[in-house]
Amino acid sequence: MADKESNNKDAVEFPLIESTAKFLETVPPGEFRRLPREFFPNDAHGRTVLEWPAAEFYCHKCNGVRYADPDTSTISFGFDAGQERNSICDYHCRNCRTFLKRFAVVAYSPPAKPEGLGSIAKVGELPLFGPYVPTNVFQLLAEDVDAFQKGLRAEAQGLGIAAFAYYRRVVESQRTHIFDEIIAAAEHVGADSAMIERLKELRQHWRFQRSIDEVKDCLPQILLIEGQNPLELLHPVLSDSIHDRSDEEALEIASEIRLVLINLAERIALAKTQSDELKQAVGKLSARKANRGKEIKSET
Repeated sequence: MADKESNNKDAVEFPLIESTAKFLETVPPGEFRRLPREFFPNDAHGRTVLEWPAAEFYCHKCNGVRYADPDTSTISFGFDAGQERNSICDYHCRNCRTFLKRFAVVAYSPPAKPEGLGSIAKVGELPLFGPYVPTNVFQLLAEDVDAFQKGLRAEAQGLGIAAFAYYRRVVESQRTHIFDEIIAAAEHVGADSAMIERLKELRQHWRFQRSIDEVKDCLPQILLIEGQNPLELLHPVLSDSIHDRSDEEALEIASEIRLVLINLAERIALAKTQSDELKQAVGKLSARKANRGKEIKSET
């Protein structure tokens, strides 16, 4: 086995991370980070340890970011400096106690010299590392969810061109289904019948460009993002040649595409939910009004 101290010494070239929690929250698997010596205290027996910290992750049950606690307290390195340890830990939401994450890491304790730094990398992470995606997005993308998830993984690993290509493929493939969801949302919010008929007509166009150009004024207000048509926002970047972009540019655009898709999916879901709640509220109020009228008649 290679000398652990020399392995850890090589970690001097890795970026420094401010805390173990930040490492778990923000660093993808396979990338080493240095950790200051202060994160490697000695336990009551004098052994070097690295604590599994509380961290913040998205909880689907609580529908938001929540603190999560580890089921293991520390990684113990023993008494020798520059030791390697592998460890697995599960995290559960502090609020609902639901399982959120499992991490497998490899860590090196600091070497003996005073200025030495420890290092850590994720061997694996489940659910996979990447930005939170609401379930509404998976409903919007139908059978292309797998391609979208591949785009997420590519984006999380900094592979901009790959992420860009996957997201573009998803939007182009799901153009008709996206129109169907927009039409359903428009019907739910009681949009003008002429608008709905126009959307249905545009849905039939095979060419994406023509549909986008003509749909400008055919979306309910609730589906606009910052006052703009989300399909108009997506089309210019999706029609560009991927070969004209650097990987950094492609990664930035991929992130923007993901955010617009997520926002559109959430707005469609909100339109349907709000209209259903409104219909229920109107029905109940109408029933109360009718009952009140009967009561007044009976009193007279």
